[in-house]
Amino acid sequence: MPLGVFGAFEQAALAEGLEVCGLLGGIRRKNATEICHSVPVVNRLGLADRFESEPASHFAALRILREKGLEWVGTYHSHPLSPPNPSKWDLQMALGGGMVDFIVGREGNQWLGRFWDFTLGYPLPVRLSPCALGPIWDISLQDASRTI
Repeated sequence: MPLGVFGAFEQAALAEGLEVCGLLGGIRRKNATEICHSVPVVNRLGLADRFESEPASHFAALRILREKGLEWVGTYHSHPLSPPNPSKWDLQMALGGGMVDFIVGREGNQWLGRFWDFTLGYPLPVRLSPCALGPIWDISLQDASRTI
């Protein structure tokens, strides 16, 4: 699993019950989006059930992705009190347009992550595979998980 995606799990576990968020960087291919990196962004709401990217940290994260030669391909955020399924708020605020959304949530004492395309309304299948830039997420049928 890409270190950047594991970073979303670590960031969520350290946030003491507050939602965290960030940007996903990668490469858009004809049949898949390759996710190679993630960059944390400040959640300016500081709530357990909602996030909103703080503008200055959002633009700084975009700069980091650009410097790495990556496109902004999606976002991630956490659900510290629930499973990684989209809330009504998530669905209302979804970016759409082919952007990938990765939600990290709790199921018991384990953090579980799911990739979503909210325009389709269901989880995206995921597969780990190597690429020149390091590990990527691609297409298959498994959730990412991590016990912390």
